[in-house]
Amino acid sequence: MTALMNDLERLVRTPLTINSLEQLESMLKEIIAWRDEINTPPQGAADIIIHYALNSTVVATGNIKVIGDGCYHTRLQAGKAVAVHGVFRGGEIQAQGDVYIKELGSRTGTSTRVETQAGAAVTIAHAFENTSIRIGSRQYSFVQEEWGVRLWLDREGNLARRNIPAS
Repeated sequence: MTALMNDLERLVRTPLTINSLEQLESMLKEIIAWRDEINTPPQGAADIIIHYALNSTVVATGNIKVIGDGCYHTRLQAGKAVAVHGVFRGGEIQAQGDVYIKELGSRTGTSTRVETQAGAAVTIAHAFENTSIRIGSRQYSFVQEEWGVRLWLDREGNLARRNIPAS
């Protein structure tokens, strides 16, 4: 990589120092290999921890954890779990694993959605109306404000619900 950078710098500063077409072809092959390496997605799970997001898209191959105020009109996409320790107002959460949200939606009814895979659970300390939860192929919509709700699919694939102490 360092040799390629030196060659490119030399080419830009003094283009006449390139002596042959073979030198340029060699540099081009290195550039293509470098591009392919950069465009290869990471193999392991990468987690993201943020404090706040507004009108954003956040994508992680691992977990996403929001530890501050929360997210507004944002899309979170995680290869594993999502935990929002503040509010999630407007937007969408897509996860492959469990989802925890302290406060989902808003009093004004801003459309807010959560989607996860069968086998995962969604836990919400405080949910407002006009929010929806999809687990696998099943969906639950909040039609009124609720506190302390956990949703998952039971062994038969039906949506199960348990009230839990709101935290």
